[in-house]
Amino acid sequence: MAIPIVNNIKAGVPVSTGRCFKSPDMDFAGLLAVKSAAMSGNRQPAAGSGNICLGVISKKQPTVSHLLVDNPQFRRDCWRIVHSPVNRHKPYTRIPENTAIYMHPETREITWTHDDPVAGPQDNSIPGVAQRSLSPDGDYDAGDDALFQQEFVKAVRAYRGQPYEMLDCYELVVQGLKDLGVQYNGAGGLKTVLMNRARSEGAPVNRYLSGEGLIQTVGRHAYGQSFNDIRDPTATLEQIKRDILPRLQEGAVLSFSTPARGHTGIVGQTADNWMFLNSGLLDNDRRNGVREGVGEEALAAEIENWVRRAANNKEPLSVNLGMIDQRRLAPFWQNVEKG
Repeated sequence: MAIPIVNNIKAGVPVSTGRCFKSPDMDFAGLLAVKSAAMSGNRQPAAGSGNICLGVISKKQPTVSHLLVDNPQFRRDCWRIVHSPVNRHKPYTRIPENTAIYMHPETREITWTHDDPVAGPQDNSIPGVAQRSLSPDGDYDAGDDALFQQEFVKAVRAYRGQPYEMLDCYELVVQGLKDLGVQYNGAGGLKTVLMNRARSEGAPVNRYLSGEGLIQTVGRHAYGQSFNDIRDPTATLEQIKRDILPRLQEGAVLSFSTPARGHTGIVGQTADNWMFLNSGLLDNDRRNGVREGVGEEALAAEIENWVRRAANNKEPLSVNLGMIDQRRLAPFWQNVEKG
């Protein structure tokens, strides 16, 4: 059940009570979370006096970054807040639904209340991510990247079931970035930069409006290989899987292209398999959902599809994998606009 949350705090409005604002259409679960947060103010720092309530974690707003991006006062500084020294190792990925999220207006420390009244101190570690310090020049490290990629996957997964007419494969990846606070459209947006890059090279303006274009412009390559004459699809498939497997990470952008067509999506992971989140004809979707649209397919099967298609059509195939680099996205966070 989706929980309508509070994300209408206006810039310039003083907030000092530490209470979470209630939306007129908030349902019972949301109201209960707000009341629980307010009642716990004397035992948890999250609801203490002077803290601003950003909202409540819900299916529509599954992460702290979603709450920050939807707040007109803080959306421009979303990732600076999340990755600040006081916040960077908090267990964001383990926050349950219906949890009220708070921020201190001066220190910008993110906190939240526990439902359990005897809960101990918050465990600020992130599973599988080494705790590192910010480098002297303020660049983000691998721990920051891991958190960003996890939230990228969550943002894209939220669109599963959307028809292809609403979001094609490239639009899906872009929408995930926009949901995390990246300005894509408008003057100074990422799309403008991608198009200007193509113009400067004398290429069609849409040359870099692709997964591969995103990797080249705001990412870092993890794997790239072209296969010009695929005579043994099985051998080629095994080579790709062998080479790409050690480089797979959740949130990585994966792109396939032949002279006739291209396709992109991002890598996800379940308990037992690597998955491919994309929008298209879903012949390998692990769920019985929409036939053509946004879905989550077995990654190995999707790679095999493209290898065999290229071999059957006697076309060259290019496969590229890369991670979106937050540092290269920094100019677009600074100028983020909603929508």
